[in-house]
Amino acid sequence: MILIHQKITIGLTSINLKGTYTWDNTSKSWSKEANNKIVLLFPATASSTTNNARAEIDSYTDEEIVIENQKRFLVKSAHLFDLGR
Repeated sequence: MILIHQKITIGLTSINLKGTYTWDNTSKSWSKEANNKIVLLFPATASSTTNNARAEIDSYTDEEIVIENQKRFLVKSAHLFDLGR
C-alpha cells in the first residue's frame, strides 16, 4: 500500500485527489477517472495481472506546506478501507 500512496501523492500541487485510480499493469502507471471519493483498483499481489483488489478512502485531512517555493498538500490522516472485489 505504501507504493500506491507514493504513486498518487508525490508531486501533487493541488488538493483534488478525488477519483477512481486504476493500475495499468502494462504501462506500470495509474489512470484516473473523476469520482466523488478516492477509489484504488490494483492487483492484490505482486504476481497478479488483473486489478483484483479495491480500496477506498472516504475521508482525509491534509496540510499545506511549501517545498522549494511550491505549495504542496500532505495527507495528515485518512480513513482507508478494503472493499475486496
